[in-house]
Amino acid sequence: NPLGLLALDEADNVAWVNQTLLDLLDATPKELLDREQPFGGSLDALFQSDELISLTRGGRILHLRRHERAMRAPDGTPLRMLCFEDLREVSILQREIAELRETIAAQCLNDELTGLPNQRAFRQLLDSQVTRSRRYSNPLSVMAVRLQPQNRDTALIADLPEGAILAAAQCLRDRLRWADAIGRWDDNTFLIALPETGIGDAGTLIDKIERGLIASQALINQQFPVRVRFGLAEWKTRIDARGLLDEALQAVESSDLTLSLTG
Repeated sequence: NPLGLLALDEADNVAWVNQTLLDLLDATPKELLDREQPFGGSLDALFQSDELISLTRGGRILHLRRHERAMRAPDGTPLRMLCFEDLREVSILQREIAELRETIAAQCLNDELTGLPNQRAFRQLLDSQVTRSRRYSNPLSVMAVRLQPQNRDTALIADLPEGAILAAAQCLRDRLRWADAIGRWDDNTFLIALPETGIGDAGTLIDKIERGLIASQALINQQFPVRVRFGLAEWKTRIDARGLLDEALQAVESSDLTLSLTG
């Protein structure tokens, strides 16, 4: 941004002021030129030694950064050049950058479609759960739930409509306990962390989820069948969060725990 400039002569009178500063202050040249200090008003703040100054003009509060340079006029007369930077746009830009960073951070931790934790967030969450289980020797299981759309010949097809994904996410959330945590791992796979839960008790939750999925009209009323696969893995002291995730994902690949949803 252009700087507001003001030159003081050896007697500290204002010898020159540029139009940028006049516009910024909503001032006329007569208010500044050839006048002795102090002016007896808000403009006195311009001559403070502070780097950051504030003053009120026309009901507006201005925040300026001030710095000074020694110069000489064309005739060799020493001058002090005061330079003023308007910080309003800087403040607005800083606020916008902060908001953008917050938005990016939120997007980086949440799945865009469902709002559930994404891979990065779920890894962090599971790290803390594994640390807790290791410290207190508490059981911990991870369930993988994969939705596999099929055509009428039972061949797998790639894409599941967004409405079906949202319905599945809501169904899963509604059937979890308050301590459980769910995340969307990839397009068609959800992972659920089940603290204080062994693999046997996790199997009971599968029954509960199956009943909910069967009752979900958004999933049943698809133009093609949807096969749901379940995989379970239980934490053991020798594995970390990454190993537990790998076991759950491998389990869902080879699992015989399947449910077919057809309209």
